[in-house]
Amino acid sequence: MLLIKPSFEILAINGADLLLMEKAGRTCYKSEAKGEPAKFLASKIKAKHLTIIEHGSMTVRFVVDRGFTHELVRHRMAVYSQECISGDSFIRYGNKKEITIKDLYNRQQGSCYDKTHNKTIYLRSVNETGDIIPNKFNEVFFKGKNEVFKITTKLGYSIKCTKNHRFLTDNNTYKTLKELNIGDTLFVNGRPSLATIDDITIRQMYLVDKLNLKEISEATNSPISSISRKLHQLEIFKPHLNDKNKEKYNKNHTEKSYIKMRKTISQQYIDGREVWNKGITGEKSHSFNRIITDQEREKASNAKLGDKNPNWSGGPKKHNKAQILKENITNCELCKRTKGLCVHHKDQNPNNNSMENIIKVCSKCHHLLHWGWHVGTKIIPDTIVSIEYSGIEDTYDIEMKEPYHNYIVNGFAVHNSTRYCNYSGGVTFIIPPWVLCPEGEHVSVETFPLDCQEAEQTWFESCLQAEKSYSFLIHQGWSPQQARTVLPNSLKTEIVMTANFREWRLVFEQRALGITGKPHPQMSEIMIPLLEEAKTKIPVIFDDLGINNNEK
Repeated sequence: MLLIKPSFEILAINGADLLLMEKAGRTCYKSEAKGEPAKFLASKIKAKHLTIIEHGSMTVRFVVDRGFTHELVRHRMAVYSQECISGDSFIRYGNKKEITIKDLYNRQQGSCYDKTHNKTIYLRSVNETGDIIPNKFNEVFFKGKNEVFKITTKLGYSIKCTKNHRFLTDNNTYKTLKELNIGDTLFVNGRPSLATIDDITIRQMYLVDKLNLKEISEATNSPISSISRKLHQLEIFKPHLNDKNKEKYNKNHTEKSYIKMRKTISQQYIDGREVWNKGITGEKSHSFNRIITDQEREKASNAKLGDKNPNWSGGPKKHNKAQILKENITNCELCKRTKGLCVHHKDQNPNNNSMENIIKVCSKCHHLLHWGWHVGTKIIPDTIVSIEYSGIEDTYDIEMKEPYHNYIVNGFAVHNSTRYCNYSGGVTFIIPPWVLCPEGEHVSVETFPLDCQEAEQTWFESCLQAEKSYSFLIHQGWSPQQARTVLPNSLKTEIVMTANFREWRLVFEQRALGITGKPHPQMSEIMIPLLEEAKTKIPVIFDDLGINNNEK
C-alpha cells in the first residue's frame, strides 16, 4: 500500500501575457489610450468588471482523493477531463419512455416524487458472460462542461462523450476513447443486422433503382424490418418512397380511383372470378350474417375436441405455441415485471419456436426489443467508423449498483464514474491533512508510526484492510471493476480542470478563502498553495485575493 500527499500541477495558462484581456477590455470601454496592461486590468478588476478576464484560462491537474473530485465538479462553468458523456444520451429509449442522463440528474435534484421515481427505475448493465441484466443506480453526477467527441459505429450506433470515457472492448476490458481508433471493436447492446446487403448496394437499389422495401427484401432474401432499420441508420428512409400503389394510402377514394377499382373487379370476373356465395342454399344465420349450408350445419353439430375435430390443424402454432412453451414463466425475463407478459421471437420468425429463440417479456420491454436500443439480451461486437469533435457540452455520469459498474447508454456498454484501474500492483491512498503519517510504502501495521493517535491508526488499518480485501477478490476471480467496490474515498484519483480566470477567482474565493463558508480541509490544503502559485505565474489577476485581504 502506498500513501501519498495530494498534489497539483499547472499544465497550461492561456493569456498570461494579459494582452488579449487588455484588448477585450479596451474594446468594451472604447479606450484607445496606451499604457501597461497590468495597470489597466487591475483597475477593472477593482471595479468588479470581471467579464474581460474570462478571455484567459488556466488548466490544472489534481492528484487527490474521490471526495475532492466530487466537491470540485460542482463548479459547472469549468471543463473537466474525467470519464463522462453528454446529457442528451439515452439510457432508456422508446416511443414514450425516452429518458436521458440529464433527465435522471434533474429528477435527482427535483421533488420527493422525482427522487422516489429515480429509486424505482431499472437501467441496464452487462454481467460477466455478456448478458444484459436489469440494474439500479446509486447516483447521477454532473461533470461540468467538457469537450465531447461523437463516435459512430458500423451498426449505426452513436454517442457523444469525453476522451476519458471508457467503453467495453475485447477480452472484457474497458478502454478510453483516446485509446480507441477508427476500425477498433467495442460492444453494443443489439444484434447483427439480418440484411445481407452492403451500404452502397442498398443505396443504389433504394435511391437509383427505385425499389421499395418489399422488393429489396425479396431481392436480398432479408427481412423487411432489417431493410427498414438499415435505411433508417443510413438516414435515407422516406415513408412510402418507391411504393408502386400510393392510392392505397388515400383515406377517401377519388372518382378516378373508383373507376380504376371497378375496371379491376370487372376484369377479375372476366378472368373467372365467382361470387363467394354462388350456389349456396340454406337459411341466413343471425350471428354470422351469412348463408350457412346444410353440410356446414351437420359438420358443426358433429364437431369434437382436439384431433377428433374435422377442423383440427395439428395444434397451436406460431405465437400460441410459444406462449404455451413459456407458460411457467411468470416474470419478464429482462426487467422482472409481472404484468402484461407476452412472448418475443428473437429472430422475428413466429414459426421458429425453439426455446433458444423465444423470450417472455412485458409489453414495455417487447416494444423496446422491436424499436428501442435494447434489441437483444446480449452484447455484440461493433466497429467504429468515425470519431468527430462535437464541441463543449454539459456532461454527466452514473454510479451503478454493485457488482456491475457499467450501464447501457445509446446502445453502448460503457463504464460508470468510478475509475477503472487494476490495482494488482498495490493501491495508492491520499493522506488527509488531519492524519500525520509519512508518505511511502506500508505493508503492515508495524510500519505505521507508533506515536500516532488511535484514530489515525484506525484510518490506516481500514485502508490496509481495503487493499487486502481488494486483492482477495481479484484472486477469487472478480474483475477489477467489481473488486474496487471495497475501496474507500481515500483512493487516489486524478482530474484535469480548465476554467477561465473569472471562474478560478470564484473557486479560490469559495475553496481557499472561505468567503461563502469554511472550506473543506482537503480543499484548503490544495487550493491555498495553488492560489499562491497562480499569483506568481499570472500577476494582477489574483493579486487582490489572499487570506490577509479576506480577513480585513
